[in-house]
Amino acid sequence: MNERFFSLLAMDGVHMGVPAARAVAELADKYSAKRVALVASKTLSRKTDEVSAIAAALGDKFVGTFDETVEHVPRVSVIEATKFLRDSTADLVFNIGG
Repeated sequence: MNERFFSLLAMDGVHMGVPAARAVAELADKYSAKRVALVASKTLSRKTDEVSAIAAALGDKFVGTFDETVEHVPRVSVIEATKFLRDSTADLVFNIGG
């Protein structure tokens, strides 16, 4: 038997069925965000146009993307993402991708 247990943290929601750029821009407006950061997979960030489309939709609100997450999210990856987010002074963070 391969027993597993996952403990999930609370989320505000998952938005599906619309382009990511539109969804992120609408939610940034809904939450009155002034500085928006993204956490994205390397593949989504570097091999697709999704992140650049989101950045364009956010305009001056976009403060950057952290795309150095590692599979299974080891502690060092969390620490690096936390540092990026603190330095960015983002008031809203979106995670896109896996």
